[in-house]
Amino acid sequence: MKPSHWRRAPPLLVVLAFAAAVFLVWREVRPYGLTGMLISHVPGGLGVTEFVVLSFPGSARTWAALIVFRIIYYIVPLLLGGIVLGVSALLERRAVPVTRARDRRAPSG
Repeated sequence: MKPSHWRRAPPLLVVLAFAAAVFLVWREVRPYGLTGMLISHVPGGLGVTEFVVLSFPGSARTWAALIVFRIIYYIVPLLLGGIVLGVSALLERRAVPVTRARDRRAPSG
């Protein structure tokens, strides 16, 4: 190699060493970030509200309020939606007459 190439080597080595250090830190931190992402995006998981409320010193009343919030926000609409779906399915089933196989045959003639 020419001597001019060796003069460019130290800055390149510094950049490569920095990139290796960044990669090692990223490799160690990434699982925690992925875990936090999964917890916050799973329905029923810890959301922003829970994180903010539980970041402050809380008591049993805080936990109770969060549980009541979850029940009102998730369970009540689920139950109401299930009831509405069941009632509409029953009404639709009663409105449509059941046809028999012999009624569906084409008329002879």
